[in-house]
Amino acid sequence: MKKVTEKQFLKAMGIVKAYKVQCEQSIEEIDNEINDKSNVLLSDVHLSVRAFNAICSNAKKLGLPTYDKIKMYHFGKLRISEIKKLRSIGERSLEEIKILCKEYGVSLQP
Repeated sequence: MKKVTEKQFLKAMGIVKAYKVQCEQSIEEIDNEINDKSNVLLSDVHLSVRAFNAICSNAKKLGLPTYDKIKMYHFGKLRISEIKKLRSIGERSLEEIKILCKEYGVSLQP
């Protein structure tokens, strides 16, 4: 059986420590993603059909992904003035969107 030198052992330990740090960072990222309320799909939140359809049908115009991929954090990039201009969005729908954003920790741009 071939003996491991001290140099080889220290090199291997360095690799193991680096892997441990990498695993801990990955776990932390996953925990943050799980605990991030804004990482929820728009289709999974309680939003009126009118507001949902208005957002989804104008997703491209708003710079959002397709309706099945819109997440609450995407609203952080939107301006209230942009949403107001959408067809089918009235004061009630806008207020509903504002409340929903607040509930999920997302701030609309003024």
